Amino acid sequence: MNRRFGIGRRVVIRISLCIAVATIVAERARGDKIMLRGGGQIRGIVLPAAAEAKPTDSVQVQTETGSRPITIKKSQIVKVVDEPSSLNEYVKKRAETPDVASAQFELGQWCEAHKLRGLAEVHFERAVLKDAGFSPAHKKLGHVQYDGRWLTQDEYKQAQGLVKVKGHWVSPQEKAKREAAAALTAEQQKWTRKIRSLHQTYRMGTPVQSRQAELKLLGIQEPAAVPGLVQVMGEDVDFVRVLMAQILGGIADRHAAQALISRVMMEPELKVLDAMIAQARRFEPAYYTSILYSALQAENPVVVNRAAYVLGELNITAAVPKLIPVLITYQDKLVYDNSAGSGGGGGMGFLSGGPGVGARVPPGRAGLAAQAPPSMANIPYVPIVSPVVGPGGTVAFGATSVPLTELPGVGGMGAPSQPQMRYEREIYHNVDVLKALNKLTNQNFGFEIDVWKRWLNTKYQAEKPVVRRAPEP
Repeated sequence: MNRRFGIGRRVVIRISLCIAVATIVAERARGDKIMLRGGGQIRGIVLPAAAEAKPTDSVQVQTETGSRPITIKKSQIVKVVDEPSSLNEYVKKRAETPDVASAQFELGQWCEAHKLRGLAEVHFERAVLKDAGFSPAHKKLGHVQYDGRWLTQDEYKQAQGLVKVKGHWVSPQEKAKREAAAALTAEQQKWTRKIRSLHQTYRMGTPVQSRQAELKLLGIQEPAAVPGLVQVMGEDVDFVRVLMAQILGGIADRHAAQALISRVMMEPELKVLDAMIAQARRFEPAYYTSILYSALQAENPVVVNRAAYVLGELNITAAVPKLIPVLITYQDKLVYDNSAGSGGGGGMGFLSGGPGVGARVPPGRAGLAAQAPPSMANIPYVPIVSPVVGPGGTVAFGATSVPLTELPGVGGMGAPSQPQMRYEREIYHNVDVLKALNKLTNQNFGFEIDVWKRWLNTKYQAEKPVVRRAPEP
């Protein structure tokens, strides 16, 4: 074989083995259906054992799809049914086929057409062995011509400088990136286990043990510990969440700042919120402002007001142009109106209790009444909300839902009626947004967005953000 081609010695060995198998197959002229215990079956030919072979408890079976025989224990075979097969004609054709590239290729095509895929591959490889430049056979085998050589797909990827990682070919840079990510994940998991142990001692140990665990937690400075800190301590009681904020504040890393601000956006307790904001001041604002700016674009007014409150407390003057447009926001909400029904006693807006709950509708649909009452076969559940005043003047809402028919005047608790559902647009004057603007600009134009914009365009000068290259002591 011409050694300038990239098809390796393994092909020669494989072809030799398959030729030997085909010679044995020629001794039997019929196919078999091998019935197995458990109801399975295999179509192929049971190969007779070589005369010099020692008796074994297994047999070799050449299937219609394989290129090599498979081994089956005799105890697994219930019976062998002799029946016609494409293998019958294959044996005859093989005996008549010259051992030249073109003829072997044609036999491979015949095998392919008769679903003898494994044997087809054998003859395509035989054609390549007889003529290393026979391109039709190379193409059938999926080989690629590269730099004057025919290469397997794996050899071609290697020639391109790619490396195989878990069955996928990637660039060396991508491999290094994946390995770094895997190493980081392992390091993060290690820290999570350590933090969980220290947290347990901090909460359940003796006073001396608890203090020692606290000092070890406060001494953490590794960015890889951030996910574990949030996972283990982020949902614990107030004083543990305050400790978590202190630990995050001591880690001079972007991810620590982002994790802290993300927790700030969810924190329900004012004293914990203040502690978190105090720690956030230790970081460079560029680490986390994108999170707060994104929150200003939320549909939920509670989220908008929380983001504004935090921006004001952190004195992010660059946020002024982003705060002005969200002084007033709107939300389309589904409301129930039974004023037209008998026994309903007037309209009722379920979702008018406050921000954060409601259905989003496509633009232009606000205020349109439903075309028909809901089907009784598909009764909708309607959310009922209850406001809770949170820190910074914002309002959070808890929600539950009840079937529409159980509401007063809809069928379960009053006289039957024909309920009407429609969308109404609610307007929110975001108080915390206004407070943040007052604090950051020393101006107060109320909720007059146009006045704020004129002032912004004529008199506003943003202060340059303070760059903190390391956490303050």
